[in-house]
Amino acid sequence: MEVTFSDGTRQQYEDVPFARGGQGVLHYSRDGQHVLKLFTNLRPDRLSMRVQQVDKIIGDYNVVGNDPYWNDLYSWPDKRAHLPSLGVRMRRVDGLTRMDNYFYRVSSARLPADRRGWWLGRVACGVKLARAVWRLQQRGLCHSDLSEKNLMVDPFSGRLTILDCDSLVVPGELPPDVDGTPDYMAPEIVAGKAKPTPATDLHALAVLLYRWLLYRHPLRGPKQHAVQVDLDETLMLGARALYIEHPVDHSNRPPKLQFGADDVLTPRMADLFRQAFVDGLHSPGKRPLPNRWEEALIELLDHLVPCPNGKCEFKFFVARDGRPLQCPICHTYADFPDRLPFVKLQSPRQDHGAVSYGNEGQYPRYVVGWPERPLYGWHADTSLKPSPDGSGRPPDTRPVALLRFDGVKRAWYLENLALPQLKLGSGNGSHHQWQTVPVGSRAPLKHGTELLLGAPERGRKAFVELRRVR
Repeated sequence: MEVTFSDGTRQQYEDVPFARGGQGVLHYSRDGQHVLKLFTNLRPDRLSMRVQQVDKIIGDYNVVGNDPYWNDLYSWPDKRAHLPSLGVRMRRVDGLTRMDNYFYRVSSARLPADRRGWWLGRVACGVKLARAVWRLQQRGLCHSDLSEKNLMVDPFSGRLTILDCDSLVVPGELPPDVDGTPDYMAPEIVAGKAKPTPATDLHALAVLLYRWLLYRHPLRGPKQHAVQVDLDETLMLGARALYIEHPVDHSNRPPKLQFGADDVLTPRMADLFRQAFVDGLHSPGKRPLPNRWEEALIELLDHLVPCPNGKCEFKFFVARDGRPLQCPICHTYADFPDRLPFVKLQSPRQDHGAVSYGNEGQYPRYVVGWPERPLYGWHADTSLKPSPDGSGRPPDTRPVALLRFDGVKRAWYLENLALPQLKLGSGNGSHHQWQTVPVGSRAPLKHGTELLLGAPERGRKAFVELRRVR
């Protein structure tokens, strides 16, 4: 099948579609590089509006451009098909698996071992998802169908790509073509009181993150709202939706809930889920923004340690401040030396002309060490961020230091890979001194060790606590 695009170019596609959906049929290009979506069931009075919508998504509202970093996060339409019918061209996504394959036992059991991933990779996918949705929100865009079937993932490497970006909504300009997928539609849409907006995407994002990280739906509990099955479903996800981990109303809590968000996640992540599914469930303006999810997920990565149980489904768990270093899923203790370093980070601030250091915000910032755990530039320097900068440049993910354990000496060290102003504190009171730790050397880490990770105006100070595993 030859396809002609609006710019006059032509390309050959397979005659037989590989998939069909509610909006159209999908064909692979014969060179294997692209996917073509030909729209079906378009009403004649909506044809010109659909053409305008596609052209604006390819042009005015394009969040990808020629940037390879953002291109990896979206399968963004890049051409409008003119003949044989109206459609859009997108890049073909290879090497990733559709997210819904991980949500059902039958399909997940069919996945080869190298596709099943680990929890570390799931968290990294969550970071990418929050980041991609935040970029849409900053442009005033609504995806309108964020769901398990429109996300391609690799829960080993943490790669993620959002599909179906040809039906984006701009309130007041680009109207919605679909209301979404029931499990991810905001309660106000399910109840028939609203259409997709950026605020409804926030609900879908929270549901996806909860389900992806905790292996269950946040609203599907045992509470029955009506005898009629269809009405019960509508009320459960709509007007009477109730968080299964609601802190006060336990009527929808599963009787055999293996673990709660507070058991598995960081306090910040658990708080965001409460905000999304208690405060914001029926109040769209109170739902957490994607950048807050991104920050919390990056913090979650800092707190993960490997689970030594090879049969553990998560393979990583959160080392919670003040709790035993034990996996909440399989109850195995961390298989490390007797003590692990908690590297607590404080930021510099000017205090009457002098530099002082303090915590950042409500939640203490720290990195939990394990052998070969990397530290990145954003851990050391407050001017660096783990997110793309204002121009869209991705963060530098080269480690600047490594936490190492010497099994013979039973001692922890910080190996300096790229911190030219790293200093190690010694002594106390008036005798406190700072010793430079050159790049390529290492600083010994003991309980109470202090480190300066950079220049005083922007370099963080680190305090080391060695915590017992049991």
